[in-house]
Amino acid sequence: MIGAILAGHLCQFQIQFFSQPFLDLVRQLFYLIRICAPIAVLGLLGILYQRLSLIIILSLSGTTSTGDYSAAARVVEAAKIGHVAIFTALYPLMAQVNATGKLNWASTFRLPILVLLGGAITASFILSWLAKPSISILFGSGYISSVSPLQVLSWILVPYTINSFRSLVFLAEDDVFIIMLSLMAGIITLVILTIWLEPLMNLKGAAWAALFSESLQSLILIGRYFQRHCNILIGSFN
Repeated sequence: MIGAILAGHLCQFQIQFFSQPFLDLVRQLFYLIRICAPIAVLGLLGILYQRLSLIIILSLSGTTSTGDYSAAARVVEAAKIGHVAIFTALYPLMAQVNATGKLNWASTFRLPILVLLGGAITASFILSWLAKPSISILFGSGYISSVSPLQVLSWILVPYTINSFRSLVFLAEDDVFIIMLSLMAGIITLVILTIWLEPLMNLKGAAWAALFSESLQSLILIGRYFQRHCNILIGSFN
């Protein structure tokens, strides 16, 4: 709230909104809410998806297993920081390039995604290989049970990179439905597989459930991309 008030105070130097009629401000506010609502829903679904594994493990196996899995998940989250920073910078550029109406504009960002994907594969391999020393250094020998889920969770970086890039592309194109569909499919799959695999394989089963759910999302988003690409090609021939 303090940040919002400060931002509004600073913006009045550039935007003289206090001189506008009150009803115009209300209409602009509701327009902003309507435009941002889909992104807000995606944010809520994303938070639910990220925390769902811990909630299910807590209900199935208790606090100790939840802490062990959380330690492995935190290492993976830390490995995503570089990708998050780059994707945050890429999205405004994507929206700007898409606004030009250029066909196949997403190909402009082919080099960044290839670099990020190569980095994700490398990081996944290193993190999986060094899972045991990483856990020991960061959390201590008491979290040795976190090693096996980390060896699996580290490979989430690869589909995560694909999902993040394709989601930003679809968001820039105002195709929110496919992102929401992939997230919902991931959430449902994560719940079913975690409940099924965690009792059979312990925390490693929960990690496999998370990896499969993330991979399913990437398949849905990639499938949507190829579907649209084929439609464009068919339209050009017609």
